[in-house]
Amino acid sequence: MKYSIVEKGPLWVVGIEVRTDNAHAAETIPPLWDRFYLEGIPQKLSGDMVGLYTDYEGDYTKPYTLVAGCVASTPLTPTEGMVIKEVPKAKFAKIVVEGSFPQSLMDAWEWVWEDNIERSYQNDFELYPGGFSPDSGAPMELYIEVQ
Repeated sequence: MKYSIVEKGPLWVVGIEVRTDNAHAAETIPPLWDRFYLEGIPQKLSGDMVGLYTDYEGDYTKPYTLVAGCVASTPLTPTEGMVIKEVPKAKFAKIVVEGSFPQSLMDAWEWVWEDNIERSYQNDFELYPGGFSPDSGAPMELYIEVQ
């Protein structure tokens, strides 16, 4: 899988969160995104959506926090029920994910989990462009923080 190394951040993600792990992802992540679409994010900077993976307890087999949200313009006090997480400036492996969603994204994550990238396990995120629809076939980006 092709990727490029890019520098991103700092950025702030405002949204809703769930604490989970990959063993329970199928039962915890879809309801989080359903809630995100239902409630919306009032403090967003743009129409881009972000799935931020943070607060890792170890490698990809351990618990982490997923924030379904949007990039905020500045650090701010989130509205009730929302959280804000900072992603400090760092280097990321950027993978452009194309193809049938969500299978194309799962294939990209599985490739990452095979230790093809030296991860920092600090902050990783999926960036969905404004207007993204799972049925559109439009590309999205996966950013994996590297050491």
